[in-house]
Amino acid sequence: MSADSTVIFYGAQVAVSAEDVEACETRQHPLMKAAKAAGLDTYWADFIPDDTAQHELLIGRRWGIFGPEDSLEAHIERGTLNLTMENVDAFLAAIGLVSPGKLIVRFHQDQ
Repeated sequence: MSADSTVIFYGAQVAVSAEDVEACETRQHPLMKAAKAAGLDTYWADFIPDDTAQHELLIGRRWGIFGPEDSLEAHIERGTLNLTMENVDAFLAAIGLVSPGKLIVRFHQDQ
């Protein structure tokens, strides 16, 4: 049994097509591989199983997953935030995602 959680990321959120689900499951999606090579994080899911949106991929730096079965708190210093934002923004630009990263707080409903 698992529980609902909230995922906190700095980076980009990309829709995952039905054709790309298998690549995400096997961690072979090009964006996942590029993030791993750059030392960054990814997280993908169908965050709300019963809505009209499908799977989404978060790319950048994961600050945490929060909920009853995950972390309950995190402490991140200002310098770490600034450096992370600069590094993630540079990575996103290098892979062709022209907009800078953003803080993503995403609810993940248990299925």
